[in-house]
Amino acid sequence: MKQSSVEHFRELLLKMRKDIMNHMEGIRQEEAETSLREEDGDNSSIGMHLADQGTDCMSQAQNFLVVEYESRVLYQIDQALQKIENDQYGVCDFCGSEICGNRLEAIPYAALCLKCQEKEEGMYNDSYPDRDFSMADEDMGEYY
Repeated sequence: MKQSSVEHFRELLLKMRKDIMNHMEGIRQEEAETSLREEDGDNSSIGMHLADQGTDCMSQAQNFLVVEYESRVLYQIDQALQKIENDQYGVCDFCGSEICGNRLEAIPYAALCLKCQEKEEGMYNDSYPDRDFSMADEDMGEYY
């Protein structure tokens, strides 16, 4: 891969990393403020409606899932940045072939070429033979 391309992806990865860190920090601050209000009694559950408690609980669960997901992406970004330092960026972890530029533009922290990624997802899908993973996006509306 050309050095100019590698530098482009380094900048892209660093920007993604910064954005994720800022978002995670915002969630942490929001959770800390909520926790402080609860400790001070400002948000006491005694006079709080059950629906409000449920909303708060759901919000906390969502925040937890977002931080968990973003932590995994952050790890993958750090791995990709380490690969840049080791001149291994853009090389598939499984087969050693070059990961195409379009894939890296879409997912700059991709560790697998498309062929190996499809194989890995196929292995996952084979683990659940009774499940249909081929639903169209419009069929997923009820899940979002």
